[in-house]
Amino acid sequence: MNIHFFKNRTITKPLFLIVFMLGVFVQSYAQLGGSHQEDTSEDTIAIDENTIIRDLSGNIVEIEQFMKLMETGEYGLDEIKDDKGKLKYIQMRKINEEEKKMFKEMQSQMANMPKPGDEAKLIGKEVPNFSIVDNQGKSISLSDLKDKVVVVNCWFTKCQPCIDELPFINKLYDRFKDNPDVVFAAITFNNKQQSDEFLKRHTIKYPIFNNAKSTLQELGILAFPSNMVIDKTGKYADYLVGSVPNLTERLTEVIENTLEE
Repeated sequence: MNIHFFKNRTITKPLFLIVFMLGVFVQSYAQLGGSHQEDTSEDTIAIDENTIIRDLSGNIVEIEQFMKLMETGEYGLDEIKDDKGKLKYIQMRKINEEEKKMFKEMQSQMANMPKPGDEAKLIGKEVPNFSIVDNQGKSISLSDLKDKVVVVNCWFTKCQPCIDELPFINKLYDRFKDNPDVVFAAITFNNKQQSDEFLKRHTIKYPIFNNAKSTLQELGILAFPSNMVIDKTGKYADYLVGSVPNLTERLTEVIENTLEE
């Protein structure tokens, strides 16, 4: 299992949030003092700089050593909670043979995914076709959106950098919402209930597509937030990972240039 770091250009210390999702983990950098109170889906485990992790002997493991151990493909994780359901610590354990088989299969799948830092190499290449369903039950696929510019925002409820950039994506949406040739999609692996709870505290103006783990994997999303602009022919026009300065301006320029093509 590969571990990839994305430096958050908005902070100076590399604090991070790691999410274990179906054995494949993705990571983003959390702002200092960021709150991570929202729930992820049931088969994800979120780990930030404050999480206590214990090894097989019950000793606390530093995050750097923890990640080295996870790279071996020999360990799984269990959440140990108190009587009120609050997380006490993460317990490492040896995985069984069936889990090892799953791990190897995921490694093989990940070998064909774009690696962090390789986003620029995707510009001009075909985007894998995907189908997603929004909160109103409306289903769309990329193949249905030919001749339109598609803006995809990949996020999840515990991702503080995702939350931090929402005002900028909302501003971008306001600029293009009346243009029928531009489509926005917020894609997450969270379920509708989790997203609805999140929306009580935060605003996302553009359509949300939940339960999209398979789509995120098809797109090779290994870190959040990830934003991409897809041109009218279904190719990558831009692909941004992590916190990006002047995000609204950058994506506005890409969208406008893509519309003119």
